[in-house]
Amino acid sequence: MESKLTVPLVDRGAYKLMVDCAGGGPTRVGRHRKRKICNYLLTSIDGGEVKVWTDREEAHIRPSGVFLVQPGQGFDLEFLKTGNLRYVHFSVLHSPEWEAFDHGCEFKLSIPPRQKFLQPSPQETWGVPLPLMVEETLKDRFLDRLPSIVDSWRDGRPEVRLDAHLELAELLGPWLRSTRRLQRQDNSDTVERRLAHAEAMARIRYGVDVSVEAMAQWAHCSRTHFQNLYHQRRGQSPGVFLRKLRLGEAAVLLRTQDLPVTHVGEAAGYPNTASFIRAFKGEYALTPSKYRQHHLLKEENKG
Repeated sequence: MESKLTVPLVDRGAYKLMVDCAGGGPTRVGRHRKRKICNYLLTSIDGGEVKVWTDREEAHIRPSGVFLVQPGQGFDLEFLKTGNLRYVHFSVLHSPEWEAFDHGCEFKLSIPPRQKFLQPSPQETWGVPLPLMVEETLKDRFLDRLPSIVDSWRDGRPEVRLDAHLELAELLGPWLRSTRRLQRQDNSDTVERRLAHAEAMARIRYGVDVSVEAMAQWAHCSRTHFQNLYHQRRGQSPGVFLRKLRLGEAAVLLRTQDLPVTHVGEAAGYPNTASFIRAFKGEYALTPSKYRQHHLLKEENKG
């Protein structure tokens, strides 16, 4: 029987970092809806364009980037331009029974036998909450090393797969240290004031192409640092905040103004009507027209 060699990245209990499976290749344009996973998924995109949504965050990657889907999170991917993808599924809680599973397909959290193997969060494991996106200062390192991790894993020999475990630990360590350092540097009251100011500015200017970059400037920090701070304090990404803000304002216009749906979308910062309708339905489970009709019918019934 093949032995599995692992490397610890934490110094207590049964925690030890272990690559469960790895792979990759060229991407194809299209949307892929995934189920929740019970371990970690670290993915790099190089030379393409992709949107990624999780239960709490979203990101638009172009032309390259690295993201981490955490245990228990559902996520969707939409590839807008082809590129090269590399992925590594890994776990941190050692279990011989979990190791015995066939990890050829990891998107099976809904299958009862796998639910008991839900891995602990970064906060539970390392005492640090990690965001969706790997920060810009470390991105190139991840892009450079992930193909090597995939190759080592695919080799199959235990002594070569050990390299995959070691390289993954070497990647995650600096990211964890950097995230912890940023947490310590930020004064709580000052951070809250900066985030609140950025949110207030976004509410004033929501229909004028407000972006995460603009919010970061209003908060007087880099985009990556702002995203990390925002996620730590708000439990969601600034992109999700902006989407909910725009769609919330659109809902108000639909309820109070007799404007065409196209004009409502434009006023809310969606120049493309199809994108507006799709986003609105994703948030409210109704198209803008159906939402307006539902509200009018509700008001008539009150009368």
